[in-house]
Amino acid sequence: MTAAGVERTFDLPGLGTRTYRFPTVFHEVELLGALGTVPAGAARAWLPQGLEPAALPGGGVLVMITVQHFPRPAEFPGYREAALAVYARGGRGGRGFHVLTMPVTSEENLARGPTIFGLPKELADVRMAEAGKERVGEVFLGGELLFRLTVRPWVTLPLRVPVRSRYLQICGGEPSHVDTRGSARAALAGASFEHGPLLHRRFAAFPERFRPFAGVHVTAAELELHLPERAAA
Repeated sequence: MTAAGVERTFDLPGLGTRTYRFPTVFHEVELLGALGTVPAGAARAWLPQGLEPAALPGGGVLVMITVQHFPRPAEFPGYREAALAVYARGGRGGRGFHVLTMPVTSEENLARGPTIFGLPKELADVRMAEAGKERVGEVFLGGELLFRLTVRPWVTLPLRVPVRSRYLQICGGEPSHVDTRGSARAALAGASFEHGPLLHRRFAAFPERFRPFAGVHVTAAELELHLPERAAA
């Protein structure tokens, strides 16, 4: 983890002026995650101008789904959030998962996300629960199910492992990388995904039967969220 940091001040909608230290530090994070694919044509329709799907050799595009609990951020109260993202590339270089929506339970992070990181956050009811040997994450918007992600851990890695995620968002009109780095305990897992009609209304052509090919259950993660950097070739 990085010891040094910088302070930046932002005018957050509805909250006024706030000063934060970067990278933002999160303790004891839990994450449910899954990967699957969608057709490139569908992904292209969801992406903003300046980004294109980064297709696999077979023509599909990776989709990442996560549900996360941040119980101990260093500078603000804990919260839960989820994400639906597709793998994309910028016209002048850079690749990463572009977040299509990031439902969140925190009004402060609802404001931080788009203002600082270009992340499309929206206030939601995000839940995580245990169901036997499974962990279940659910997202509700206006009382309506957006999606449900279930992971079934089957192999726990014996040591802490490095973790990193790279988002590709539009910040200041330019494709920019938003990186999270740290370490965690992790278990490889099976995963299943269920969506409500709301998801189809929001993201036309999302596969009716989306089947993740990989899942993960991350626990005790110590993470740092870095300020956006312009994506380079």
